[in-house]
Amino acid sequence: MKMFIDFLKKNFYTLLLLAVLSSIFRIFFMENIQFASDQSLSFYTVYSFVVNHQFPSIGMMSSAGFYNFPLFLYFMSFLSFIYTEIKFLTFEIAMLNVFAVLGFYYFARKFYSQFVAVSSSLLLALAPWPILFSRVIWQQDVIIVFLLPFLYFFHRLIYLKDKKSTLATFFFGVLLMQIHTSCIFFIAISIVYAYSQKVKFKKLYAILGTVLGLIPAIPYLRYQFFSGIFCADCSRLAQSRSNTFTLDMFNFLRPLELFTTFNFDFQLGKSYQEFVSSSFLIIPIQIITLFSSVLVLMGIYFVSRKNKKYSLLAAYSVFLPILYFFAGNVAYMHYFAVIVPVVALLAGLGFEYLVKITKRSVVRKFFYVLFSLVLLSFFLFEVLFNSFLSTKKQVLGDYARIWEVGENIITRRLQPYEGEPYYTDLKYFSSVYIYSSLFHLIVGDYLMAKNNVEGAINEYSQYLNGTSDLQGTPGDTQIRERLDNLKKQLHK
Repeated sequence: MKMFIDFLKKNFYTLLLLAVLSSIFRIFFMENIQFASDQSLSFYTVYSFVVNHQFPSIGMMSSAGFYNFPLFLYFMSFLSFIYTEIKFLTFEIAMLNVFAVLGFYYFARKFYSQFVAVSSSLLLALAPWPILFSRVIWQQDVIIVFLLPFLYFFHRLIYLKDKKSTLATFFFGVLLMQIHTSCIFFIAISIVYAYSQKVKFKKLYAILGTVLGLIPAIPYLRYQFFSGIFCADCSRLAQSRSNTFTLDMFNFLRPLELFTTFNFDFQLGKSYQEFVSSSFLIIPIQIITLFSSVLVLMGIYFVSRKNKKYSLLAAYSVFLPILYFFAGNVAYMHYFAVIVPVVALLAGLGFEYLVKITKRSVVRKFFYVLFSLVLLSFFLFEVLFNSFLSTKKQVLGDYARIWEVGENIITRRLQPYEGEPYYTDLKYFSSVYIYSSLFHLIVGDYLMAKNNVEGAINEYSQYLNGTSDLQGTPGDTQIRERLDNLKKQLHK
């Protein structure tokens, strides 16, 4: 404890600066956070657990068609125990990521250098991609919370020969694998690296850490092996891979893009060109931030050729894309959230190496100026990005709609039921289907289950008449018959 207090005293102003910088675009501009069905479904599952005591034994469905481990939902439920509300939970996730930046600085300073710790932490605090992965109710947004403790204790095991760290290393490693599938690849690389380096550890501690880490997975494992089909998600995964397998070369570029402003065309879709045209600064910003890619490459070269002590970082950044490539993964940026701290360290090491090998002071000053311009470019990009979202409110890409749009729609549509005792539950439940043409049908079924006949008639009528403000729905014979019966029942 004394060492930690001394660290806080010696690094108070640095930590304060990092806290402020990392908070600007994580904590603020909350009205611009993404509002999609994935986040709504995750939250409603958490809400059902905390408020309605419906225990989730499996996690959310992945894009590959199989269920994830439920650890993410358990962790979100823990955060929601005091106050269960979508925006507040999002705020908590953002705050955790701010603290993660400070924790990353502590970790980097302990195992690398002050120069690397400061430079890599500044990149982590301001870079757009790490910010995007830090303020949504989504599994990728809490990876760093479990990743940093794993990296810390794994470093202690490797570099300090601290066998007592075995238990914590295995514990957080097992937990990390349960957060997102990408972490399984990350841990696989860690295991191979530890074996190749003949890292010594305590077997009893390793077993105990693994067992403790598997406790949150017990409901999931029970579902997999005792739900009627042996390893139900194994067959789902195999079927998905046979349909979606692709050798995507862009996997090898993604680590170099994590600390740039490139590849946002996926987030904005057809609105991307409009975003680029919204300010003459966008293109210069993109060009300047390419310097961080140069730093990452320098870092990989440094740890591979000059200081192999830290070759672990290169192993993660090189072999993760290779594994993704041969696994047939599409090169989505969010699959690389797991190596964000690693790439930040590589950039910091690359920057330090570049400065040290430069003999002329004027050139060194130029590199410092260029690094400062990268940070400034990140800041300006975030300002322009949030301004664009505030103006457009919804874009034709993966980001889709901001929170404000979804909140206004759901409040307007459910206004007739505000006085009902189940209104909050209805609000969170229907948020999952807010942009579906079946919205009114689903809400009608919900109201029927609550014996609200008038409300059900209202919703079924809107469904049949195609009065949804998103997309009209043609008449459905069964629903029309149900509506007629309800009207007769209400008349009686």
